[in-house]
Amino acid sequence: MSDSSTISDDLVDHVPDPGDSDEQQLVRYLSEHSDECPLCNYNLRGVTRAICPECGHGLKLTVGLTDLLIWPWAAMAVALCLLAGLGLMCLFMVILEGMPPDNGAPWSVLVRDLTIYVFMASVPIAAAVVFLRKRILRMPTSKQKTLAWSCIGICIVNFTLFFVSMAIAMRT
Repeated sequence: MSDSSTISDDLVDHVPDPGDSDEQQLVRYLSEHSDECPLCNYNLRGVTRAICPECGHGLKLTVGLTDLLIWPWAAMAVALCLLAGLGLMCLFMVILEGMPPDNGAPWSVLVRDLTIYVFMASVPIAAAVVFLRKRILRMPTSKQKTLAWSCIGICIVNFTLFFVSMAIAMRT
């Protein structure tokens, strides 16, 4: 028996009943077939509801996610890439010219230097967030949101401290 006849026989066995809801059709299909959750790769064979038992996300008839939340990852990526962009610029300036001169109050120099180090440290972190996108999206939504807001906060605080310390240094 060829593969195409097996597939077509399989489809004939599972012609949906027009009265069934999408969820009933999906559950009926998964009662006899193995398919993976698109988010966590959990084997969905035998599920009794259109919800992945592993990650808790709802499933569509197409075995797709119903509520993938992308904004936390996107916010993390944008905030860290902003920091990383300035971090690369700082890294090249420090390599070529060394750290900026110590003008201003000692605390403003310390704040400026710490913000420069945060900018430079964000380069590999931003790369990791971009490359580990799927792993981050598999995290619970609450953890994703916490990470996103933390990255946004660090970005805002670091830029603010950097520009304040530079303004103070320029006055003296």
